[in-house]
Amino acid sequence: MTRQSNIFRRFFLAFILLLPFSRLGAEGKKGEQAWNFTLKDIANNEVSLRDYKNNVVLVNFWATWCGPCKREIPALISLQKEFGPRGLQVLGIALDKKGREVVAPFAEKAGFNFPVLIGDYTTIGKYGSFRSIPTSFLIDKTGKIVRIFRGLTRYKEFVAVIKKFL
Repeated sequence: MTRQSNIFRRFFLAFILLLPFSRLGAEGKKGEQAWNFTLKDIANNEVSLRDYKNNVVLVNFWATWCGPCKREIPALISLQKEFGPRGLQVLGIALDKKGREVVAPFAEKAGFNFPVLIGDYTTIGKYGSFRSIPTSFLIDKTGKIVRIFRGLTRYKEFVAVIKKFL
């Protein structure tokens, strides 16, 4: 076998193996019903997406070690403060491997004004096995995903979309 065909074979095998993880799962597509997760928050209470039925929900996947995530947090805090009374609920899902141990002190110091949940692989998978954070899913009052924000998103970008669904 030639070197070139060996490289091609490895590339093809890697592509086939990664394909299921690279596309959004049915629950993670715009227009689809959002998967109803139940996760523990930093106080060890169970929180479900269905707890916020009839609200517009912004589910934000982030981590304490992620620079863009840290820069996005003030925008999320402002969104909750301004639009919470009008029916928006921000939910932060932390993806840190050490979980509550590192997330709780970080969240307290950062001044989160919305629930911070400890994420798991099942939830990531149901929301499409996305490859970068921050990633946020805007869910309308009927429970459908209406927008996916990939990467660092500015306050004004969030507001322009969220206002349409309140």
